[in-house]
Amino acid sequence: MMIISFLDISFAQELKDEIPVVLNGDRVEFFAELEKAVAEGNVVVKYGNATLTCDNITVFMKTKDVFAEGNVKLEDEKGVIKGKSIFYNLDKKEGKIIDAQLQALPYFCVAPVAEKFPTKFILHNADITTCNLDKPHYHFHGRKIEVFPGD
Repeated sequence: MMIISFLDISFAQELKDEIPVVLNGDRVEFFAELEKAVAEGNVVVKYGNATLTCDNITVFMKTKDVFAEGNVKLEDEKGVIKGKSIFYNLDKKEGKIIDAQLQALPYFCVAPVAEKFPTKFILHNADITTCNLDKPHYHFHGRKIEVFPGD
């Protein structure tokens, strides 16, 4: 016989309202005691309206922190950012990208280091242009460039 208390029902409701982290890859391991998952090869993580692809990733399920490496690409409503590696929080929509290439139309940016926030990107020692060619006709360079997608 199973007895369900009010606390059990409210806990189930909290879990039901939580956004799931969907993780796929060629090899995926889950470590329940550490509340983390590790994936390798053709990794795709979906969380809300964000999609992150990479070669290798570690996802801390409780905090929603991820560390991804290799051909990293993060897409959401603010734009697309690619890089060598990313440390990112899925809930807060904040993180740091190494060797970043940002595409937040109409802007195209490259930077050794970029930070993503819910409403903006901050690029350090970056180049920015509106030309989408591999070798743009022009660009501007700045030690710190803030991009506000959609603004």
